[in-house]
Amino acid sequence: MSMNGAKNLLKRQKGASPLSTAQEKESQKSLGKKWDRPSREACLMETAKIWAKRGTCLRAEVGSVLEKGGRIISLGYVGSSPGADHCLDKGCLMDKNIKGCVRGTHSEINVIGFAARYGISTEGSTLYVTVSPCLGCSQAILASGIKKVVYLKKYRDLSGIENLERNNIIVEEFLNKGGEIK
Repeated sequence: MSMNGAKNLLKRQKGASPLSTAQEKESQKSLGKKWDRPSREACLMETAKIWAKRGTCLRAEVGSVLEKGGRIISLGYVGSSPGADHCLDKGCLMDKNIKGCVRGTHSEINVIGFAARYGISTEGSTLYVTVSPCLGCSQAILASGIKKVVYLKKYRDLSGIENLERNNIIVEEFLNKGGEIK
C-alpha cells in the first residue's frame, strides 16, 4: 500500500468521510435544504397498503400493521385461515345477515392472531389499518390491549369506531402530513 493510500485509510478509520471532495461539497450543500423524507406514520400506513395486496378475498383488500415504539411487531391482511379455501379459489362465501363474506378472516384479527401465536405482546401498541374496524374486530382490539387505531378509509358500518371510542381507544383517520412515499 502506498503512503498516500495508508494516510487515506487512517483518515477514514478516524471518522473522516470516505466521500470524494466533490461528493462532500454536494452533501454539504444539501444540508441546508429540508429532507424529502416520509414520516414513520406514512411508512407504517404504506406498509399496511402493501400487505392489503396479499389479501385473498375478492370483495375487500385490507391490510394491518401493529407497531410498538415505532417498530413493526405484526402484519396482517384479509385471508382465509391456514389450510382453508380462499375466496380467490372458491369464490366468496356470503352471509345475508352480515351482508359480507365469511370465508376470510379480517385483517385486524389476523394481525392480532399472528402476534398471539408467536408470543408478541400487543399491549399499548398502535394499529395501522387500511379500512376502519368492524364491530367484531373492535372487540378483539379492545381485548388485545391496543391503545390506538389509525385508519385510511372508513368502513360502511361505523359501529367499530364508535365501540373503540366509547372504550377510550384513540381512533384517528390517517391524514398524510408527513411526506408522500414515492
